[in-house]
Amino acid sequence: MDPESGWFEKGEHKHVFAYSVQTACDKDGVVLGFSVHPGNENDGRTFPELMKELEWLPVEMIVGDTAYKTPAIAKLLKDKKIKLLSTYKRPQTKKGYFKKTDYVYDEYYDCYICPNNEELKYSTTDRDGLREYKSDPKKCAECPYLSQCTQSKNHQKVVTRHVWQESLEDAIENEYTPGLREVYKRRQETIERVFAMAKELHGFRYTQEYGRARQRVKAALTYACMNLKKLARKRWSDKWREYYRSLASLLAGPFFGIYRTAHRPSSWGGVCRQAESHLLLNEYGNYNRNRQLYAESEHKGQKCEFYCCIGLFFQKSATCVPKKSQGHL
Repeated sequence: MDPESGWFEKGEHKHVFAYSVQTACDKDGVVLGFSVHPGNENDGRTFPELMKELEWLPVEMIVGDTAYKTPAIAKLLKDKKIKLLSTYKRPQTKKGYFKKTDYVYDEYYDCYICPNNEELKYSTTDRDGLREYKSDPKKCAECPYLSQCTQSKNHQKVVTRHVWQESLEDAIENEYTPGLREVYKRRQETIERVFAMAKELHGFRYTQEYGRARQRVKAALTYACMNLKKLARKRWSDKWREYYRSLASLLAGPFFGIYRTAHRPSSWGGVCRQAESHLLLNEYGNYNRNRQLYAESEHKGQKCEFYCCIGLFFQKSATCVPKKSQGHL
């Protein structure tokens, strides 16, 4: 068993040791950054590491699914002045009961108003950053909506509100901004297509490597190949020459740098790999300068939004690879 992998559960039949790969791409499907984590870590914990890979880019919007619509991620992006665009998330409420949106929050008095126009006053804040608002049990015992409100034995309703709820509400407002729904529809054409290509053509459903460092090397080389294939399909013209030249260095430089650092010269084969990657880095030139050229060429002559789509998929660890599939990746 790989000690650095995590136990991943999805549905009733999918329970495996796996790695999660957080990935970000631009509007053309070019992978801009990624991070590898154990399969049992949630998005709120792994997302900050992915953002470190995107700090050099002038990102103005992050497009992600509902798994990224959390108060922690919304607060992180708001501090960086980046918009979070997601889609509608259905309330997880029992059938026949009031939804959380039926309880109105009063900012001035810092309380909630229930459907019967009674106050739920602030009580305490737990260690997870959730502020608890509780009703008066004596009033709730005589309320005609008690059966639709709570099942507690003491007839007390408790509504929670995260300390960073305001940041999350700002992200929810972006869903109803005119023109942004069309932007979200492009997510399935970009990041989802990247995952499909990686799984179907590059053996990303399973892995036979042990350790997080080797998983990062495998993901880096795979994404580098996928990006270079995209560049090969682009039309080469004088208008885009500077953009593609800087982008090629941008995409290949850090990936081969990861490959070089992960393979230490422990044997003659390691020395050869290290020398080859060093030559490739020298061939592509100054990596930091090309980052700047890429960012400038993206915004050259116009003021437009630069957004990237994010997502993750899970890669089963080596202990879960079926015998028939081994040797065919």
